[in-house]
Amino acid sequence: MVEAALRGLSSLGSFPFLVRQETRVGVSGYTAWGEERGEGVLEGEDFTVEMTRISPQGEERYAISFREGGYYLRREGTERPAEGSEVPGPLLRPHDFIEIFSKYKHAREGNEEDYQGLRCRVFDLEYDPSLALQAIPEQAKEYFSNLDYSLQGKVWLGDGSPYPVAMSLVLIGLDRVEKLQRLRLDCTLQPFPGGKT
Repeated sequence: MVEAALRGLSSLGSFPFLVRQETRVGVSGYTAWGEERGEGVLEGEDFTVEMTRISPQGEERYAISFREGGYYLRREGTERPAEGSEVPGPLLRPHDFIEIFSKYKHAREGNEEDYQGLRCRVFDLEYDPSLALQAIPEQAKEYFSNLDYSLQGKVWLGDGSPYPVAMSLVLIGLDRVEKLQRLRLDCTLQPFPGGKT
């Protein structure tokens, strides 16, 4: 059932989506956090997403596009090629999110849940820990390379819907010595927000 829903989503040429990622980084007893929320459209290999980044420093609004093999950043009406940390991490790129999400090892059905007013069957997904590195932003891989990782997934499936209602991936990185959480990425992708049109 999960595999069929993911195949159906991957076969689409385009769809609108919502994405939300919470990031927590813990170092020396201090935890830094941030949240990114976006609304976008995937069209073939390309996508555009309007983002809001929320942190203790405040809110920042911008847009990211991927087209013709390159990433572009737009702020206050001005667009330019995205560089370095401006390039979104894999979980904020819909193609990469779906590719990683689809590589689960086992699916276990849980209790039914309401997701934004829609009754859904819920499946918890297990992943090989080695897959976690694919979910980390490129510029952060070296810094976080010495952690022990786990990756967990969850998918909400609505009755009669050929596509997932929502998909979630949670990546956790633990210090190998102290076993303290140093990195947590919690990302949810929601295709067709508000229902398929």
